[in-house]
Amino acid sequence: MNRHSFSNRQESGFALVAALIILLVITLIGISGMDETIMEERMVTNFRDRAMADNASESTVRKAEFWISQQKTKPDEVNTTDCTSPPLCGSGNDYVVWQTDDIVSAGSDWNTMSWSDWTSKGVLYEGTGATNSQIYGVTQQPRALIEFRAFNPQDSSGMVQQTDPSKAGQGIGPYYYNVVGAGVGARSETMAVVETTYRQWY
Repeated sequence: MNRHSFSNRQESGFALVAALIILLVITLIGISGMDETIMEERMVTNFRDRAMADNASESTVRKAEFWISQQKTKPDEVNTTDCTSPPLCGSGNDYVVWQTDDIVSAGSDWNTMSWSDWTSKGVLYEGTGATNSQIYGVTQQPRALIEFRAFNPQDSSGMVQQTDPSKAGQGIGPYYYNVVGAGVGARSETMAVVETTYRQWY
């Protein structure tokens, strides 16, 4: 009887140890799965935030391009020394055309500009319609800059689009502009910059 009782206690002890080991393994698998889920959630959040910033930048660039297309005469270029009143500092909903390399020096990148630079020099995005629409879900509305690049530039083979020298001398022909927009996502630290080249004939 005593030997049988001792054997049952041994089996119960082994079953308890086995159950604890299995429980530990399941717990480790669960913790590992939670870590992976948290990482995936962060990745999805970052991706969504970046997409929001990209879309905001794209929207403000398209609005600035539309503004250029509506100008009947060539707009004069301004520089940072003119930045004393709206809209030159980004206030209001009208645009200005900055002189070449005045905002960002030659060889530099628009991505080097901080958001405070964009808010002081870029024009705030306002959508179209009776009530100016805004982009939903972003921390701040995007901003855009227009920079003059060249008039009637030569291509790689030396050809120009305005081939009439007298008209070119009068400034009649294609003007090229850099249109650059910056936007942030749901978090202010996520910023995207979109740059395009826009051609307009005057």
